[in-house]
Amino acid sequence: VRPEILVATVSHLPAVPPAALLRQEGDEKLCVVEQEAGATIARLRPVRRGLDNGRLAAVEGLPAEALVVVHGQNRVADGAKVKIREDLTAEHFGAER
Repeated sequence: VRPEILVATVSHLPAVPPAALLRQEGDEKLCVVEQEAGATIARLRPVRRGLDNGRLAAVEGLPAEALVVVHGQNRVADGAKVKIREDLTAEHFGAER
């Protein structure tokens, strides 16, 4: 699991790579990493997509400081324990910064 801190905003909303968005049961969600009872947990959070330029999509319903899983998010179940890999970078996955 590779979470990244959101640093871009579009129209005063947090922005994520469009590929990070998951469509489930007609809704769009993001897989975010949260701390719960001392454990690092993946949570699927519903969001609303705003402006999308193909590289970044603005989203409503996500705090700007959220850690969003941008690679492998479709293989993580809601509530699953995850480990943050600090040694990997976006470049490792072929992404540009």
